[in-house]
Amino acid sequence: MNGRRGRLVFSAAAVLAVSAVLWRPVLAQPPTTPAAIQLSPACGPAAPGTPPVYTIAVTGVNFNPFTAVLVTFDADTGGTPESFDTTTDGFGGFQLAIKPALRPAGSHLVRADDFREREATATFTVTCASPPPAPTPPVVFNPTMRFVPAITRTAWVVSLRGTGFPPSATVHLAWGGIFGRAVPARGLPASVTTGADGSLNVPSILVFVETEMGTQKATATPGGAETFAANPTAKLLVVAGTVQPPGFKERR
Repeated sequence: MNGRRGRLVFSAAAVLAVSAVLWRPVLAQPPTTPAAIQLSPACGPAAPGTPPVYTIAVTGVNFNPFTAVLVTFDADTGGTPESFDTTTDGFGGFQLAIKPALRPAGSHLVRADDFREREATATFTVTCASPPPAPTPPVVFNPTMRFVPAITRTAWVVSLRGTGFPPSATVHLAWGGIFGRAVPARGLPASVTTGADGSLNVPSILVFVETEMGTQKATATPGGAETFAANPTAKLLVVAGTVQPPGFKERR
């Protein structure tokens, strides 16, 4: 009976020993990829009025499992180091919130070391870079333009008026077939400057006798970097004038 009990005890001890041999290397097996740490946030302010400390979440991976880790802020040469300790889990990872004191502007090294040949560094920057300014969307103008009067005869005078243009800006004018091909010679403007309120005004325009009957158009286009939703067009209807026969006598 004693012999049987002794064999059972020996068998149990052997099983436990084998289990320990098989289990311990799993826990002690070093990671095959380099250790690394990540900081969140990775930058902070240095201006007065900020909190007296930074609050930084440090996440580490690929360290030795179940091992003490020392996290040191401002660990580079010439820095003012502050250290915080934690322990990795069974997968060699850790998460630790550190609260180092404010530092002057510049880059500050953060090092995590488990003193078992697993080490990683990251950089904390003071101060955070300002985000780039959002691009200013271009201002789009929606001008309108008209002749006054909009119906006329040849040899009569009309004016061109517009609103909604860029203020104090150059506007190019294309007169179409209203004045034939002799526009420059007759002094009609190829461009005008709008008023401070965005108005456009060409006060006196003589409709020459060679202008064809029917609807003619004038078009405005921007003379600078301004943008129009659509180039405004003014229409002028040219009609035949009244004709009086030679020697006509009015009878009453």
